[in-house]
Amino acid sequence: MSATSPQVVIVGAGPAGCTLAALLAQRGIGCLVFDDDKRPDLLVGESLIPGVVPVFRQLGIEERVAQMATRKPGASFFVTDGGPRLHFSFKNVEGHLPTYAFNTPRPEFDNLLRTRAEELGAKFVHARAELEAGTSNGEPAIQLSARSREVAGLKPDAKPLLVDCTGRSRAFA
Repeated sequence: MSATSPQVVIVGAGPAGCTLAALLAQRGIGCLVFDDDKRPDLLVGESLIPGVVPVFRQLGIEERVAQMATRKPGASFFVTDGGPRLHFSFKNVEGHLPTYAFNTPRPEFDNLLRTRAEELGAKFVHARAELEAGTSNGEPAIQLSARSREVAGLKPDAKPLLVDCTGRSRAFA
């Protein structure tokens, strides 16, 4: 990192971590993302909902998502044993949200979100964040270990806000 320490350190570089990093960077808030390159064993495509399309627009990536994805006007749920089937259209949200969403290939989607965060100025460090118990204003707190601070180039006295975006791992739990 530069002499200016990030205001926010994000642990986890999946969709949540990269989206947060992009939104922060877009607002000029310094952020650093720890990415250990670990992904869930079973990584299927993402079936997204209309509520994410405005976020894609805000980040300027809706067209890039559309190029890699299948546009979907609704969703269907099937029970494998011949049970009930449920079909619904996203037209129900018309006037509030877009009436479509996307099915994306997950690895490409993850890469796009990270690329956009980097384009906007977010910094990434290829390492697993090591966390430890500490204190903040006399209260118990979670903090980065000295080793993680060093790997990321953070000053020893830096006090960034830590955000857990590790998904299923739930590092801060």
